[in-house]
Parts: sequence; structure tokens; C-alpha cells
Amino acid sequence: MSDLNAEELIVRGKIQIQHDFPFFAYLSLKLKLREWNKEEVESIKKQLGFCTMAVDIKNNLYYNPEFVEKELGSDDKIISVLAHEILHCSLLHPIRTGNRNPEIWNIAIDLCCNAILKNNGFYIGEKWIYPDNNDEFVVGKKTIKEVSKKSAEELYDEIIDELTKNNKLMKDLLEGNFDIHIQSKEKGDGEGKEKEEKEGNGINNKY
Repeated sequence: MSDLNAEELIVRGKIQIQHDFPFFAYLSLKLKLREWNKEEVESIKKQLGFCTMAVDIKNNLYYNPEFVEKELGSDDKIISVLAHEILHCSLLHPIRTGNRNPEIWNIAIDLCCNAILKNNGFYIGEKWIYPDNNDEFVVGKKTIKEVSKKSAEELYDEIIDELTKNNKLMKDLLEGNFDIHIQSKEKGDGEGKEKEEKEGNGINNKY
């Protein structure tokens, strides 16, 4: 385990991203760190069953310091997780849900982000949702081809039929999600306070 605290680990991760991954460098500068305190962590755990990390459309990066320090202590993990969150913000995933099933959308957007990360050499967690080396992803009886070339909406349309008829499969895939997704109906600019906070912790709902 690193001797650095959660904020220091995240800041170091941002610096390494800016040095090693030019595409993500500018985007990482827009992240605003928001550490959840113990009361907020307990509230979120009570609401969702877990508390890890989240981003919103205003580029606020919320994090549970215990999760960062215990689960993301290595450089490759923190860099990959930060890049994953950066992609959610830059691709505007929090405001693209529309009338879609939120849990299936959750799977689609993480598959979309992780495909990009895999193609760019980032660390990929063992339980994460991502395509194989042929850029394919198997869900139920369906094989999605050229995952990295498709938008979250396209991926959603390809997986929805399989997942709506197989709740166990959907539950298993959702267990591969490490982060919390905050829904929003408005665009943000990375500045100011949230207009739709719940109990002050930034969480409205989990996709």
C-alpha cells in the first residue's frame, strides 16, 4: 500500500496522465476533486450498497478515500480509473441516458469507455466490462463485433435484447462496474455547485 493519501494518489495519477497520455492530458485538468467525508460515505453505502468513485457532468470527481487508498494504490490502477472517469465526462455520458434502461445504459457506457482504454494500453481490471483481443464482446448468445468503433448508444441497442431477458446476466455484468454514475439533465462547465445534489454527496442515482 502506498504511503500517499487518497488526494495525493489522485493528483499523482493526473500528473502521470498529463505526461504519458496527451489525449487525456487537457481533459484531466478539468477534474475537480471532491472527497466524500465519513458521513457521506456511510450515506452512499446505505443508498447504493457501496461507495467508490463518481463523476458528474460538471467534471466533479467524487471519491471515497478508503477505496482509493486500499483498491487503487498502484499507479497503473489509479491512472486507468481516472482515465475511465475522464471519458465519462468528455463523452457526456451522464446526460445521454434519455429514456433508456439505466442499468443497461450503465453497462453500455462502461463497455464503451473500457474499449477505448484497452486500445490505448491502460490497465483493465479483471472484472471490468471490456472487449476481447478481437474487439468483440459476448453477451448471452450475441457477439458484438468492432466494439471500439461503436458509440454507447449503438452498444446499448446491441445488448438490450439479451439483457432484458436475462436478469442474472445483467446482474453479473453490473458487478463489473467499479464506479458510480450520476445522472443529470443539464450540461455543466466544471465550475460551481451542483444543482441536483442528494444529502450533499453529489449522488442522484446510479445508472
